[in-house]
Amino acid sequence: MEKLHSVDCMRAIAAFLVVCIHIPFYGMGGSIAIAYGKIAVPFFLVVCGYFCYRTEKEEFSRRLKKQIKKIAILAVLSNALFLIFDIILQFIFSNNSVYDIKQYFVSEKWFDFLVYNQSPFADHLWYLGSLLYALIIILVLCKFNLVNYIMFLAPLLLLCYIIPLRAGGNMIVWRNCIMVSVPYFMFGCIIRRYQPLIKRLNKMVLPIIITVLIITNYIELTIYNSVAPPFISAELLVIAIVLFLLKHPSIGKNTILEKIGREYSLFIYIFHMSIVILTFKWYETGSMPDFLLYCAPVMVFLVSLGAAVLYKSVKNFIISKSSNVMAHNS
Repeated sequence: MEKLHSVDCMRAIAAFLVVCIHIPFYGMGGSIAIAYGKIAVPFFLVVCGYFCYRTEKEEFSRRLKKQIKKIAILAVLSNALFLIFDIILQFIFSNNSVYDIKQYFVSEKWFDFLVYNQSPFADHLWYLGSLLYALIIILVLCKFNLVNYIMFLAPLLLLCYIIPLRAGGNMIVWRNCIMVSVPYFMFGCIIRRYQPLIKRLNKMVLPIIITVLIITNYIELTIYNSVAPPFISAELLVIAIVLFLLKHPSIGKNTILEKIGREYSLFIYIFHMSIVILTFKWYETGSMPDFLLYCAPVMVFLVSLGAAVLYKSVKNFIISKSSNVMAHNS
Protein backbone atom coordinates (compact mmCIF):
# COMPACT_ATOMS: atom_id res chain seq x y z
CA MET A 1 0.00 0.00 0.00
CA GLU A 2 1.19 3.51 -0.83
CA LYS A 3 2.68 5.32 2.13
CA LEU A 4 0.39 8.07 3.40
CA HIS A 5 2.77 10.93 4.18
CA SER A 6 -0.16 13.36 4.33
CA VAL A 7 -1.88 11.38 7.09
CA ASP A 8 1.28 11.39 9.21
CA CYS A 9 1.55 15.17 8.80
CA MET A 10 -2.06 15.56 9.91
CA ARG A 11 -1.33 13.42 12.97
CA ALA A 12 1.16 16.06 14.10
CA ILE A 13 -1.33 18.87 13.46
CA ALA A 14 -4.05 16.95 15.33
CA ALA A 15 -1.72 16.44 18.31
CA PHE A 16 -1.09 20.20 18.39
CA LEU A 17 -4.85 20.89 18.23
CA VAL A 18 -5.37 18.61 21.24
CA VAL A 19 -2.85 20.73 23.14
CA CYS A 20 -4.74 23.87 22.06
CA ILE A 21 -7.92 22.46 23.58
CA HIS A 22 -6.35 21.82 26.98
CA ILE A 23 -4.30 25.02 27.18
CA PRO A 24 -5.82 27.50 24.71
CA PHE A 25 -4.28 30.53 23.10
CA TYR A 26 -5.09 33.81 24.81
CA GLY A 27 -8.33 35.53 23.76
CA MET A 28 -10.58 34.81 20.79
CA GLY A 29 -7.78 32.92 19.07
CA GLY A 30 -8.06 30.28 21.75
CA SER A 31 -11.77 29.74 21.08
CA ILE A 32 -11.14 29.47 17.34
CA ALA A 33 -8.36 26.91 17.88
CA ILE A 34 -10.67 24.85 20.12
CA ALA A 35 -13.48 25.04 17.56
CA TYR A 36 -11.22 23.48 14.94
CA GLY A 37 -9.47 21.31 17.52
CA LYS A 38 -12.72 19.34 17.78
CA ILE A 39 -11.55 17.39 14.73
CA ALA A 40 -8.39 16.08 16.45
CA VAL A 41 -9.55 13.03 18.43
CA PRO A 42 -12.11 12.01 15.77
CA PHE A 43 -9.30 12.18 13.20
CA PHE A 44 -7.19 9.72 15.20
CA LEU A 45 -10.18 7.37 15.53
CA VAL A 46 -11.09 7.48 11.83
CA VAL A 47 -7.47 6.86 10.83
CA CYS A 48 -7.26 3.95 13.27
CA GLY A 49 -10.33 2.38 11.66
CA TYR A 50 -8.93 2.98 8.19
CA PHE A 51 -5.62 1.26 8.90
CA CYS A 52 -7.18 -1.62 10.86
CA TYR A 53 -9.95 -2.57 8.45
CA ARG A 54 -9.55 -5.48 6.06
CA THR A 55 -12.21 -7.24 4.02
CA GLU A 56 -10.78 -10.62 5.06
CA LYS A 57 -12.25 -11.54 8.44
CA GLU A 58 -9.14 -13.34 9.73
CA GLU A 59 -6.77 -10.50 8.82
CA PHE A 60 -9.12 -7.87 10.26
CA SER A 61 -9.38 -9.85 13.51
CA ARG A 62 -5.61 -10.23 13.69
CA ARG A 63 -5.07 -6.50 13.29
CA LEU A 64 -7.75 -5.71 15.86
CA LYS A 65 -6.15 -8.06 18.40
CA LYS A 66 -2.77 -6.43 17.80
CA GLN A 67 -4.25 -2.97 18.39
CA ILE A 68 -6.14 -4.14 21.49
CA LYS A 69 -2.90 -5.40 23.03
CA LYS A 70 -1.06 -2.17 22.17
CA ILE A 71 -3.78 0.17 23.47
CA ALA A 72 -4.38 -1.92 26.62
CA ILE A 73 -0.70 -1.69 27.56
CA LEU A 74 -0.63 2.05 26.83
CA ALA A 75 -3.82 2.63 28.85
CA VAL A 76 -2.47 0.82 31.91
CA LEU A 77 0.97 2.47 31.74
CA SER A 78 -0.48 5.94 31.07
CA ASN A 79 -2.86 5.75 34.02
CA ALA A 80 -0.05 4.50 36.25
CA LEU A 81 2.19 7.33 35.03
CA PHE A 82 -0.38 10.00 35.86
CA LEU A 83 -1.12 8.44 39.24
CA ILE A 84 2.59 8.71 40.08
CA PHE A 85 2.69 12.22 38.62
CA ASP A 86 -0.25 13.33 40.77
CA ILE A 87 1.29 11.83 43.90
CA ILE A 88 4.48 13.80 43.25
CA LEU A 89 2.49 17.00 42.66
CA GLN A 90 0.56 16.51 45.90
CA PHE A 91 3.77 16.10 47.87
CA ILE A 92 5.29 19.22 46.29
CA PHE A 93 2.33 21.59 46.24
CA SER A 94 0.01 20.31 48.99
CA ASN A 95 0.26 21.29 52.64
CA ASN A 96 -0.77 17.79 53.66
CA SER A 97 2.11 15.62 54.77
CA VAL A 98 0.18 12.40 54.04
CA TYR A 99 -1.05 11.55 50.57
CA ASP A 100 -4.60 10.22 50.49
CA ILE A 101 -4.55 7.65 47.70
CA LYS A 102 -8.06 6.53 48.69
CA GLN A 103 -9.46 9.56 46.85
CA TYR A 104 -8.98 7.68 43.59
CA PHE A 105 -10.69 4.51 44.67
CA VAL A 106 -14.17 5.75 45.53
CA SER A 107 -16.99 3.88 43.80
CA GLU A 108 -18.16 6.88 41.71
CA LYS A 109 -14.77 7.34 40.08
CA TRP A 110 -14.40 3.65 39.31
CA PHE A 111 -17.90 3.54 37.84
CA ASP A 112 -17.03 6.45 35.53
CA PHE A 113 -13.71 4.77 34.72
CA LEU A 114 -15.14 1.36 33.87
CA VAL A 115 -18.36 2.49 32.18
CA TYR A 116 -17.52 5.88 30.64
CA ASN A 117 -13.71 5.53 30.28
CA GLN A 118 -13.17 8.61 32.46
CA SER A 119 -9.72 8.15 33.99
CA PRO A 120 -9.52 9.14 37.69
CA PHE A 121 -5.92 10.23 37.15
CA ALA A 122 -6.05 12.37 33.98
CA ASP A 123 -9.11 13.43 32.00
CA HIS A 124 -7.52 13.15 28.56
CA LEU A 125 -6.83 9.43 29.04
CA TRP A 126 -10.53 8.75 28.34
CA TYR A 127 -9.45 8.41 24.71
CA LEU A 128 -7.30 5.32 25.32
CA GLY A 129 -9.99 3.57 27.37
CA SER A 130 -12.69 4.46 24.86
CA LEU A 131 -10.60 3.26 21.93
CA LEU A 132 -9.81 0.02 23.77
CA TYR A 133 -13.52 -0.67 24.36
CA ALA A 134 -14.31 0.20 20.74
CA LEU A 135 -11.67 -2.20 19.42
CA ILE A 136 -13.07 -5.00 21.58
CA ILE A 137 -16.64 -4.29 20.39
CA ILE A 138 -15.53 -4.25 16.75
CA LEU A 139 -13.64 -7.53 17.28
CA VAL A 140 -16.79 -9.19 18.63
CA LEU A 141 -18.79 -7.87 15.66
CA CYS A 142 -16.08 -9.16 13.34
CA LYS A 143 -16.30 -12.64 14.90
CA PHE A 144 -20.02 -12.72 14.04
CA ASN A 145 -19.50 -11.25 10.54
CA LEU A 146 -21.52 -8.15 11.43
CA VAL A 147 -19.03 -5.33 10.86
CA ASN A 148 -19.83 -4.86 7.17
CA TYR A 149 -23.49 -4.28 8.08
CA ILE A 150 -23.32 -2.42 11.39
CA MET A 151 -20.69 0.04 10.13
CA PHE A 152 -23.47 1.91 8.33
CA LEU A 153 -25.02 2.76 11.70
CA ALA A 154 -22.06 5.08 12.36
CA PRO A 155 -23.93 8.33 11.49
CA LEU A 156 -26.87 7.34 13.73
CA LEU A 157 -24.58 6.51 16.67
CA LEU A 158 -22.78 9.81 16.24
CA LEU A 159 -26.08 11.70 16.27
CA CYS A 160 -26.85 9.98 19.60
CA TYR A 161 -23.72 11.75 20.89
CA ILE A 162 -24.23 15.14 19.23
CA ILE A 163 -27.92 15.76 19.99
CA PRO A 164 -27.89 15.16 23.78
CA LEU A 165 -24.75 17.26 24.26
CA ARG A 166 -26.18 20.13 22.23
CA ALA A 167 -29.18 19.91 24.57
CA GLY A 168 -26.91 20.27 27.62
CA GLY A 169 -26.24 16.60 28.39
CA ASN A 170 -23.41 15.34 30.59
CA MET A 171 -20.20 15.13 28.54
CA ILE A 172 -18.83 12.14 30.48
CA VAL A 173 -22.03 10.13 29.97
CA TRP A 174 -22.52 10.74 26.24
CA ARG A 175 -18.84 10.81 25.20
CA ASN A 176 -18.64 7.04 25.54
CA CYS A 177 -17.10 4.44 23.27
CA ILE A 178 -20.39 3.42 21.63
CA MET A 179 -21.41 6.97 20.72
CA VAL A 180 -17.96 8.30 19.79
CA SER A 181 -15.12 5.83 19.30
CA VAL A 182 -17.13 3.06 17.62
CA PRO A 183 -18.81 5.29 14.98
CA TYR A 184 -15.64 7.20 14.10
CA PHE A 185 -13.70 3.93 13.86
CA MET A 186 -16.47 2.60 11.61
CA PHE A 187 -16.22 5.68 9.40
CA GLY A 188 -12.58 4.73 8.89
CA CYS A 189 -13.65 1.20 7.97
CA ILE A 190 -16.19 2.53 5.46
CA ILE A 191 -13.58 4.79 3.86
CA ARG A 192 -11.15 1.87 3.53
CA ARG A 193 -13.83 -0.43 2.11
CA TYR A 194 -15.00 2.04 -0.53
CA GLN A 195 -11.70 3.80 -1.22
CA PRO A 196 -11.66 2.84 -4.93
CA LEU A 197 -14.97 4.68 -5.39
CA ILE A 198 -13.82 7.65 -3.32
CA LYS A 199 -10.71 8.05 -5.48
CA ARG A 200 -12.96 8.73 -8.46
CA LEU A 201 -14.19 11.99 -6.93
CA ASN A 202 -13.35 15.09 -8.92
CA LYS A 203 -10.22 16.68 -7.49
CA MET A 204 -12.04 19.95 -6.77
CA VAL A 205 -14.94 18.43 -4.80
CA LEU A 206 -13.13 17.86 -1.49
CA PRO A 207 -11.30 21.24 -1.37
CA ILE A 208 -14.63 22.97 -1.90
CA ILE A 209 -16.35 20.88 0.79
CA ILE A 210 -13.48 21.49 3.24
CA THR A 211 -13.58 25.23 2.58
CA VAL A 212 -17.35 25.36 3.15
CA LEU A 213 -17.08 23.33 6.38
CA ILE A 214 -14.25 25.52 7.70
CA ILE A 215 -16.51 28.54 7.20
CA THR A 216 -19.63 26.92 8.68
CA ASN A 217 -17.61 25.65 11.64
CA TYR A 218 -16.69 29.26 12.44
CA ILE A 219 -20.33 30.28 11.96
CA GLU A 220 -21.37 27.64 14.50
CA LEU A 221 -18.85 29.08 16.96
CA THR A 222 -20.35 32.55 16.57
CA ILE A 223 -23.93 31.23 16.85
CA TYR A 224 -23.33 29.25 20.03
CA ASN A 225 -20.77 31.73 21.38
CA SER A 226 -19.32 28.69 23.14
CA VAL A 227 -16.94 25.86 22.33
CA ALA A 228 -18.76 23.39 24.59
CA PRO A 229 -21.34 21.76 22.25
CA PRO A 230 -20.31 19.50 19.37
CA PHE A 231 -20.21 21.29 16.02
CA ILE A 232 -21.79 19.39 13.15
CA SER A 233 -19.40 21.12 10.75
CA ALA A 234 -16.41 19.80 12.70
CA GLU A 235 -17.76 16.25 12.64
CA LEU A 236 -18.15 16.40 8.86
CA LEU A 237 -14.85 18.21 8.41
CA VAL A 238 -12.98 15.25 9.89
CA ILE A 239 -14.29 12.92 7.17
CA ALA A 240 -13.61 15.42 4.39
CA ILE A 241 -10.02 15.98 5.57
CA VAL A 242 -9.30 12.24 5.76
CA LEU A 243 -10.66 11.75 2.23
CA PHE A 244 -8.56 14.66 0.96
CA LEU A 245 -5.39 13.29 2.58
CA LEU A 246 -5.99 9.87 1.03
CA LYS A 247 -6.33 11.46 -2.42
CA HIS A 248 -3.08 13.38 -1.86
CA PRO A 249 -0.78 10.94 -0.03
CA SER A 250 2.47 12.75 -0.91
CA ILE A 251 1.65 15.98 0.93
CA GLY A 252 4.37 16.67 3.51
CA LYS A 253 6.64 13.88 2.31
CA ASN A 254 10.06 13.85 4.03
CA THR A 255 9.18 16.80 6.28
CA ILE A 256 9.72 17.17 10.03
CA LEU A 257 5.94 17.33 10.38
CA GLU A 258 5.63 13.86 8.89
CA LYS A 259 8.26 12.46 11.28
CA ILE A 260 6.57 14.06 14.31
CA GLY A 261 3.18 12.68 13.31
CA ARG A 262 4.40 9.19 12.53
CA GLU A 263 6.68 8.64 15.51
CA TYR A 264 5.63 10.98 18.31
CA SER A 265 2.00 12.14 18.00
CA LEU A 266 0.54 9.46 20.29
CA PHE A 267 3.11 10.12 23.01
CA ILE A 268 2.62 13.87 22.69
CA TYR A 269 -1.05 13.17 23.38
CA ILE A 270 -0.22 11.09 26.43
CA PHE A 271 2.47 13.35 27.92
CA HIS A 272 1.09 16.80 27.19
CA MET A 273 -1.35 17.03 30.12
CA SER A 274 1.51 16.74 32.61
CA ILE A 275 3.15 19.75 30.92
CA VAL A 276 -0.20 21.58 30.90
CA ILE A 277 -0.62 21.02 34.65
CA LEU A 278 2.93 22.17 35.39
CA THR A 279 2.37 25.25 33.21
CA PHE A 280 -0.75 26.18 35.20
CA LYS A 281 1.18 25.64 38.44
CA TRP A 282 3.87 27.97 37.12
CA TYR A 283 1.24 30.56 36.17
CA GLU A 284 -0.25 30.40 39.68
CA THR A 285 3.11 31.37 41.17
CA GLY A 286 2.97 34.66 39.26
CA SER A 287 6.48 34.18 37.87
CA MET A 288 5.53 33.14 34.34
CA PRO A 289 6.67 35.71 31.72
CA ASP A 290 3.70 37.46 30.14
CA PHE A 291 4.65 36.53 26.57
CA LEU A 292 4.20 32.83 27.40
CA LEU A 293 0.51 33.46 28.01
CA TYR A 294 0.17 34.13 24.30
CA CYS A 295 2.16 31.12 23.09
CA ALA A 296 1.54 28.58 25.87
CA PRO A 297 0.13 25.93 23.46
CA VAL A 298 3.29 26.13 21.35
CA MET A 299 5.50 25.85 24.42
CA VAL A 300 3.55 22.87 25.79
CA PHE A 301 3.60 21.14 22.41
CA LEU A 302 7.36 21.55 22.02
CA VAL A 303 8.10 20.35 25.56
CA SER A 304 5.74 17.40 25.06
CA LEU A 305 7.50 16.62 21.79
CA GLY A 306 10.82 16.71 23.64
CA ALA A 307 9.44 14.28 26.24
CA ALA A 308 8.18 11.99 23.46
CA VAL A 309 11.55 12.04 21.69
CA LEU A 310 13.34 11.29 24.97
CA TYR A 311 10.96 8.42 25.74
CA LYS A 312 11.38 6.86 22.30
CA SER A 313 15.18 7.25 22.47
CA VAL A 314 15.38 5.57 25.86
CA LYS A 315 13.01 2.82 24.74
CA ASN A 316 15.01 2.14 21.57
CA PHE A 317 18.27 2.15 23.57
CA ILE A 318 16.91 -0.41 26.05
CA ILE A 319 15.57 -2.61 23.23
CA SER A 320 18.90 -2.41 21.42
CA LYS A 321 20.88 -3.33 24.54
CA SER A 322 18.50 -6.20 25.34
CA SER A 323 18.84 -7.55 21.80
CA ASN A 324 22.64 -7.38 22.02
CA VAL A 325 22.66 -9.21 25.35
CA MET A 326 20.36 -11.93 24.04
CA ALA A 327 22.46 -12.32 20.88
CA HIS A 328 25.65 -12.54 22.96
CA ASN A 329 24.16 -15.15 25.34
CA SER A 330 22.94 -17.26 22.46
